[in-house]
Amino acid sequence: MIARFVAVSNKRPEMSKDSNVQNEHIQKNQVPALEADKTLQCKINTLANHFRSQFNVSPSFFVRVPGRVNIIGEHIDYCGYAVCPMAIEQFILVALAASEKNEFRITNLDPKYEDYQCRDFKGISNRKIEDSNGGPDWHKYFLCGVKGILEAIPKEKIPSGMLAAVWGNIPANSGLSSSSALVSAAALSTVRLSQMIAKKRIVNWKAIQKLIDIQKRLGKSLEDMSEIVVMDLKEDPYSLDEIREVLETSNEELATYSIKSMFSPTQKYKLRERALHVYQEAARVIAFREVNEDTSIEENDKFRQLGSLMSESHSSLSKLYECSHPQVDALVNAALDCGALGARLTGAGWGGCVVAITTRNNVHTFVEALKEKFYRNLDLGGAALKDLVFPTEPYQGAAIYNF
Repeated sequence: MIARFVAVSNKRPEMSKDSNVQNEHIQKNQVPALEADKTLQCKINTLANHFRSQFNVSPSFFVRVPGRVNIIGEHIDYCGYAVCPMAIEQFILVALAASEKNEFRITNLDPKYEDYQCRDFKGISNRKIEDSNGGPDWHKYFLCGVKGILEAIPKEKIPSGMLAAVWGNIPANSGLSSSSALVSAAALSTVRLSQMIAKKRIVNWKAIQKLIDIQKRLGKSLEDMSEIVVMDLKEDPYSLDEIREVLETSNEELATYSIKSMFSPTQKYKLRERALHVYQEAARVIAFREVNEDTSIEENDKFRQLGSLMSESHSSLSKLYECSHPQVDALVNAALDCGALGARLTGAGWGGCVVAITTRNNVHTFVEALKEKFYRNLDLGGAALKDLVFPTEPYQGAAIYNF
């Protein structure tokens, strides 16, 4: 396992040349139509040539969707709390055109990804998209998006067919372009622990499914909830029998209101640690936003505070949620030793990616120092170092480019 690393500088995202149009679209919650800069136009032209070679027609428009990195807030979204994602410079670019035939065809500029087609485009909405034994094929991610849209738009607005070509520079399997994975065991644990707190606080535990539910029922702050967790949940892991005893319930009732899948009666649940992470991480997300918005804090101090919150987040993920990895911890420590203001794992964890924050004028020095300190003696397994450690900056969201 090779941990990836992303350095985030403190540069704010710049608006496009047509910033008024972009702002207007954003305010209306629409995807803006923008004019491509020279760098993007070069990629558009390359993808357009590939599109023509595959389909013998020109694309009608392009869609660019950025990757994203979660700056802070991990494993709390499915408990009902907000996180702080950021669009990055790396992106996926798609060339599209309607087809007069009832077909769906998709190609990738990278030849290692096989082309795909099916002859019933309108029938995709009724199709079950299944994973293969080796994991989902790349085109199935695209099919899922198509399927969702076909189910939502009026039938009279559905095109006869679709042609699509894809290019991207987001490193594969980096965890930078999709939502954090939901880990079923962790999710089930958070449901159970929130129900146990509800029981102790004389709240109907059967109506509680997320940690935010019990906070709202009790009308407490996140800081109060952390204190309640320490008071109500023991330090040692809970057995299934202990959970059932606290809730005064049966296996059948627990299966109906809490456990939604198969479970082992010998499994142990570290409910106190998991709950503390969720409430404290949710509080860190709010603190992160407040520091960003506080105009009275000097910029250097502001970034030190933001970095500190990120590092605290990683410590919690490693010790309380236990979703880190020794190599990820080592990479975080190396980043801090090389001058990062803060660093943490991003994404679901158990490997994957690390994100750090540094100042704009220190990015190059920092990245080169990290390469030397952490990656020099590692077996990269054929991976390119530029795909394992790279800088990025805040970037605009999804956009459409006419052709």
